[in-house]
Amino acid sequence: MRLITKIKLQANSEQKLLLKQTLGVCKEACEFVSSIVFLSNTKNKYDLQKLLYHEVKEDFNLSAQT
Repeated sequence: MRLITKIKLQANSEQKLLLKQTLGVCKEACEFVSSIVFLSNTKNKYDLQKLLYHEVKEDFNLSAQT
């Protein structure tokens, strides 16, 4: 069984700015990964993770909690 909850974030101005910046970095990271997938023709999740995980984490300053 899957439980889904819809919530609305009520952020102040500073929190909104930080969230917007974080989502922008995530978008850039996704575009980078997409380009690598296209160029390498690698489709396997585990191969991609091995190839890109540390590079994306370092280059985009992302953590698992981001």
